[in-house]
Amino acid sequence: MDRIVDIATEGRHLALYRGFMVVKAEGEEVGRIALDDIHALIVHAHGTTWSANLVAALAQRGAPIVFCGTNHSPVAVTLPLEGHHAQGARMQAQWNASRPLAKQLWRLVVMAKVRNQPPCCRRAAWLRPTHYCSSRAACDRETRTISRRRRRSATGRC
Repeated sequence: MDRIVDIATEGRHLALYRGFMVVKAEGEEVGRIALDDIHALIVHAHGTTWSANLVAALAQRGAPIVFCGTNHSPVAVTLPLEGHHAQGARMQAQWNASRPLAKQLWRLVVMAKVRNQPPCCRRAAWLRPTHYCSSRAACDRETRTISRRRRRSATGRC
C-alpha cells in the first residue's frame, strides 16, 4: 500500500532504522512506517530534521520528498535521479537542450500559463464558499467588471 506521509508537527526527527522510517520527538519514537509503504513524503513542519540515510533510502525507492515553507506551500522537491527511466531521460534532455531551444520552450510554458489563468481564476472564484455571486453568469460579470477596473487604473483613467 502506497502512502503519502505528511510531517506536520514541529520538532520531529526522521531517521532510517532497519527498513523503517522512524519519527522521533525529543529522543523518543512516536511512529514508524515501512519504507516500502511510502509513496511520497511531505515535510511542512518547522524544525524537522532528517538523516541523509533516510533521504537516500527514499530516493532509491523512487519516493519524492516535498519541503514546504512557512506558508505551507512547496518550496523544494527532492526527486530520485535513477528511479524512473522516463524521468531521467527528461532531465537529461533538459540538461542537453540548447539555450535558444530552452528559451523557446520556456516561452511556450509561460504562454500556456497566461492563457490558462482566466479560467482558473473564474473557477476559483466560483468554488470559493464565501463568494457572494448568486450564479455563474453573475460571477462572470463581476470578473469582467474587475478586469475593466484594473485596465482603467493601469492606464490612469478612472
